[in-house]
Amino acid sequence: MGPMQRACSFSWPLSFTVRALMRYLWIVLVCLGTTPLTAEIYKQAVPTDHGIEFYWWPVLKPVPGWTHDEGASRANGVNAFVPSGYSFSDAPAVIYARALYKPRIPETKSLAQLISDDRSEFQANFPGVEVKELAPIAVGAGSKFRYFSFTPKQQGSFELVAYADDPEFYLIFTLSGKTPADLEKARSAFEKMVSTYQ
Repeated sequence: MGPMQRACSFSWPLSFTVRALMRYLWIVLVCLGTTPLTAEIYKQAVPTDHGIEFYWWPVLKPVPGWTHDEGASRANGVNAFVPSGYSFSDAPAVIYARALYKPRIPETKSLAQLISDDRSEFQANFPGVEVKELAPIAVGAGSKFRYFSFTPKQQGSFELVAYADDPEFYLIFTLSGKTPADLEKARSAFEKMVSTYQ
């Protein structure tokens, strides 16, 4: 037996090996149960006259009655959906999803801060807006998205927003309606789209 074979042929006693293996499996199972959401993100870099444009957004499964609007997605840097037969500009309600790459926003230290900043910005743009936290939206693997309603007193759009934290991205899913009735009509499609996110 050569020196390399001797170095590779050491074996642990069976009882130690079984205990170590069981401990390792237990740690893996615990970690799987608490692993944060790992986002499925569409990533594309497109050369333009102004440099490279990055398009990063959460991949969503379309629901019946809604279609992906590629033009609005690229123009706004979001994954945009509209009711079938409408465009992003004339739809009574739209759904869009954003993925914010954490290294590009180092000033945002947590999902809670992102939500707080969003809330403050909305309140600055639409004074008197009512913001309520709703029951979270459950998604695969036991994850839950924090869920909020933004209701302006007079002007502005009516919105439902779901937020999630991923190791690399903050994820924001928005349903925006022109009226409360438009928002409610699209709500089930939005919640279904978000709940099937992987």
